[in-house]
Amino acid sequence: VSMMDRALGIDIGVSFIKICFLDKKSISNVKRIESPSSGKLINGKHEVDPKLFLDIIVNLIDDFLRIDLNIEKIYVSTQMHGFVLVDDALQACSNYISWKDRRSEVFYVEGGGSALDWIKENISNDILMKTGMGLRSGLPSVNLFVLQRQGKIKASMSFGTIGDFIVSNLTSTNISTSLSNAAGTGLFDVENNNWNSLLIDKLGIKLKPPLLYKKANRPVGLYKGIEVFPAIGDQQASLLGLERDLSNAAVSNIATGSQVTLTSSRLILNKSFQTRPYINNTFLLTIPFIPAGRVLNSLVSLLKDINNNFFGGKIETKEVWNNLINFTNKIDLHKEYPATLRINTDFIGSFSVNGGKVEGINENNFTINEIISAFILDIVNNHVKSLAVLKKYKEFDTVFMSGGVSERLPIIQKALDMRLEEKIERSSIKEDALNGLRILSIGDIESW
Repeated sequence: VSMMDRALGIDIGVSFIKICFLDKKSISNVKRIESPSSGKLINGKHEVDPKLFLDIIVNLIDDFLRIDLNIEKIYVSTQMHGFVLVDDALQACSNYISWKDRRSEVFYVEGGGSALDWIKENISNDILMKTGMGLRSGLPSVNLFVLQRQGKIKASMSFGTIGDFIVSNLTSTNISTSLSNAAGTGLFDVENNNWNSLLIDKLGIKLKPPLLYKKANRPVGLYKGIEVFPAIGDQQASLLGLERDLSNAAVSNIATGSQVTLTSSRLILNKSFQTRPYINNTFLLTIPFIPAGRVLNSLVSLLKDINNNFFGGKIETKEVWNNLINFTNKIDLHKEYPATLRINTDFIGSFSVNGGKVEGINENNFTINEIISAFILDIVNNHVKSLAVLKKYKEFDTVFMSGGVSERLPIIQKALDMRLEEKIERSSIKEDALNGLRILSIGDIESW
């Protein structure tokens, strides 16, 4: 490793925690460890011990410091919308409550419906609109409301994303957050660039919100003499890492999670999309939670289950994914498009209330070819619909494709190309979030 490697980048993703060296021109020595964030939903709860993240990351940093003693800075990007409660001694007093959590749908407020229903009925729309997030289960705003009602929050506590928790522990400082992560809580006021104190009061949440870091180039504190910067949202890091002019482009990201996004120089608040802070006083207009990688994981699990339990074989998930990739490469879109079998892949209820479904089965089309084609085409259709929604608010002539799933399954890009008028380009950047941290480390970005 050359002496030019002056910074470390850490991306705390849903599937992997990644770390690498950052220098002015490139990222190097990328190492990935499976993230401890994947688990089953139990009674609506989706929790992980935050110390599992901390132990992995501290060990990774220390390993990299042994390779290069000249590291001066550490930059972090993190999965958004989840949180950890911490006490005034900086210790975790809850598990990491993931963005996948659904407790607000099964916790019932005294004399009313679910926590989510109570908020819809009791908080005026104009207050909620200012958050830029819309209301949905899994947001910290909603889950903190539930914990407050359950008596699990004390006024001396604070909270932060898993990235904020890591940075606080590395630097032994009070929990702080970037604007990108603050906005992801559903408790932020995007218009005024500050906490939405009126909403926090109306929800009855009594704790200390994290300290806001509005400057991108101001460190939080030190770890072993190395400057550590506030964690930024992984979506913002990934978009920055594309190294493209996005002023006339939309980004269609198809990975484990999936979003369609535009950048905007002006603030636009609308129920049809989320509005999030981006670099240097600009904004992202984004439709998140579009079914993609996670629903394909469900298909992979089914194929693995059929093999292992029906035929008595033994196949690993990775091998099933490889077979799926090879299979999709053979599908002739002109011949099979559109599939007569229809699959609604909205398993987690992003767009519909009841989850996914299979329609139009007949004696001729219930084949593996039709099933896989229908999965792919529904993912594509959801992106086409989402791009059409955003186009009403801002024109674009190019769609940049990003994300590991669309890269591994070229059929997705081909199908999109058949449906869209816009030019489609694929980013050549492999690790866009880590590359975004590299750009941040250069110091040209002033604020988030």
